[in-house]
Amino acid sequence: MPFFFLGFTLSGLFFGVFIEQFNEKNSLVIGILLILCGSGLCLIEHHPYWFLVGRTLQGIGSAAFSVIPKAILRRHYTHLAFTRIIALVITAYGLGLLVSPPLGGIITHYLDWQTNFYLIIILMFLLLPLTVILLNNDKTANTKIKAFDLAQTAKQFIIILKTGQFSLFLIIDALMITIVGILIVMIAFIGQKEFHLNALMIAVLYTMTTAGYFIAGALSKTLTSYLNHKQFIFLGAILYLLMAGTVMANELIHFFPLWVFMGALFGIGMANGFIDVACQAGAMSLIDKHIGISSALMSVGPWVISVIFTFILSFFELTTSFWLAFLTFCIGLLIVIIGMKIKNQPI
Repeated sequence: MPFFFLGFTLSGLFFGVFIEQFNEKNSLVIGILLILCGSGLCLIEHHPYWFLVGRTLQGIGSAAFSVIPKAILRRHYTHLAFTRIIALVITAYGLGLLVSPPLGGIITHYLDWQTNFYLIIILMFLLLPLTVILLNNDKTANTKIKAFDLAQTAKQFIIILKTGQFSLFLIIDALMITIVGILIVMIAFIGQKEFHLNALMIAVLYTMTTAGYFIAGALSKTLTSYLNHKQFIFLGAILYLLMAGTVMANELIHFFPLWVFMGALFGIGMANGFIDVACQAGAMSLIDKHIGISSALMSVGPWVISVIFTFILSFFELTTSFWLAFLTFCIGLLIVIIGMKIKNQPI
């Protein structure tokens, strides 16, 4: 998994540049071909190094599916319509997170792990002709960047990052991803140490967070009629504070039934969904030029910042569920503080 995310992170920014220098169709085809090559290498038996190379190529290709669709949607939609489309994207992504891990586990249990990669290859072969036929040869950029002009490309990255509101959305999204990392540790720790759950039940706990994320995405499309991006962020932050506070309170009074923990995980998952919709839609709605670069920054930037946050946090010995929940609570407060700087304006 680390090699997959390494490839994803390193290549995301490059795909943002590709779709501005070339076009969306060719860039997405490159991503599909990389996933095909990576999946094929993963099937080479008794060669673990080729498996790692294959996973890295899969990560590189997958970055195209994170960067390019958002850039295409932003080119066709703006403001309220774009936010509602992003809510649908988050809903679809949440559904994938909800369904794919159990499905992959079932396939591995009843068939073998290689079948998962064969299915990926089949899906990519089906997607390749659809991409070639349905996508236009359009560039995402409204202004032209010379091919492989690194200086000009770097300048555009800096210009976008200097857009204060854009950077605020990016940082808040990074904090949200950091909480996801904390949740993974918390679920494993509490599930094993306090509830003595088996691997299947721990997987159910993970499912509660993805279910919350999925529900939040589905609700966001309707809530855009009543809330703006700043209010979405505050809604998510309040859920963080309430759910983390619930975990801490139950730890202090030594009354911590499993259903309370599952409810807290579901609430935090919903908070993740609300904040992700607000940050992705809010940040990209600010940018009219170099949409591909802005999409790349919002796809990869939060993950890079989150890794830095997580690395810093690793120096602190937060080995109890109380302190993990307290850390989530503190990040929720930090999101409130940063969110106050977001402009309170209609979508």
